[in-house]
Amino acid sequence: MKIALVGGIFGRDAALRSKHVVTPETVLLDGFQKAGVDVHAIGHAQFEPSDDYDIVHVHHFGKAAVKMAASNTRSRFVFTGHNGLIVTGYEKSWARRSSFRYVVDKSDAFVALSQAEARFFENHGAAGKVHCIPNGIPPEMFRVNANEGGEIVKRTDKERFDILYVGQLIDWKGVNFLLEAMQKVRQRHNVHLRLVYHNAEREREYKQMVQELGIAQAVEFVGILGPSELAREYYLADLLVLPSFADCLPSVVTESLLSGTPVVAGGVCGVPEQLDKYGLAIPPGNVPALVDAIETIIRDQAKYQALASEMRDYAENKYKPATMVEGHLALYRQLLADSRSKSLRKSYWMDPIVRMGISAYWGRGNRNHGAVKK
Repeated sequence: MKIALVGGIFGRDAALRSKHVVTPETVLLDGFQKAGVDVHAIGHAQFEPSDDYDIVHVHHFGKAAVKMAASNTRSRFVFTGHNGLIVTGYEKSWARRSSFRYVVDKSDAFVALSQAEARFFENHGAAGKVHCIPNGIPPEMFRVNANEGGEIVKRTDKERFDILYVGQLIDWKGVNFLLEAMQKVRQRHNVHLRLVYHNAEREREYKQMVQELGIAQAVEFVGILGPSELAREYYLADLLVLPSFADCLPSVVTESLLSGTPVVAGGVCGVPEQLDKYGLAIPPGNVPALVDAIETIIRDQAKYQALASEMRDYAENKYKPATMVEGHLALYRQLLADSRSKSLRKSYWMDPIVRMGISAYWGRGNRNHGAVKK
């Protein structure tokens, strides 16, 4: 079995890849290589459909996904969208919604990251090809918080309550609502927020916002961090807040739980099932609900500290990289063994038009080939 594993991270420069060593694509690549699988890692911009591959698995919606969907190769096409914008209805572009649907329709199999995402696509025309395989996260990356006995020990001698955000400074992540909530929480509690991010699109706007809200002393704009630095951030934090409007199964939630740190997050798609009892899901954009959730964690801080070891065990068991790798290999074997899968990728009258559109759109130098997301 020869696999083409296609993802945005594989086309990025070495400096950025060094900051993103744990992504779904890299976890799969590492697992496949350890299993002795013939796997080839390819960036979206570099990918070309080919009969040389038995399986082509594309992560994220971008050039390679559309190109593979429009191809007529014999390879089985597996697609993982990682796209909460589609599932939550936050995607406003008709062209992107239609293109995404085209890719799903032309795939042999669609990998959903949660039961909620699987139900969405099964109810929107993809029944029979949806497979739920949650992303795995290597727990050893987040074990800076374990003492010699192997138990998680969270600090209890602090006067300040430390809140962490890890993600992107973009519209649908809801950071502006977090900043508003910080102003209100600070009126009753000694809290501090650190923002860790690799996409600074709205950094200037948010820095201006913290000045206007009068909370500049309580908010730090950290920027991008490497894996060991990020692991330390999770450990030192008392709470991770991810007020997102559109996530499928955010890795940062699993990473926080692996560090024994509870989470407050937008209750979209697979997030509630991901949190289990180790955090609180809130309606995105609802500042009073966000304030209440943060203050609930503050009041129940001792309870969550006592749950830290159990929290880590839960995340390690539910989101094992080995389970993720085994699930994908089983899916690939099923596709190759099931002759019925040949009929799933029918030729569409629009395929030649799509191929021309790919050349026209990405030929202009558009660099949105795939994403490295948190």
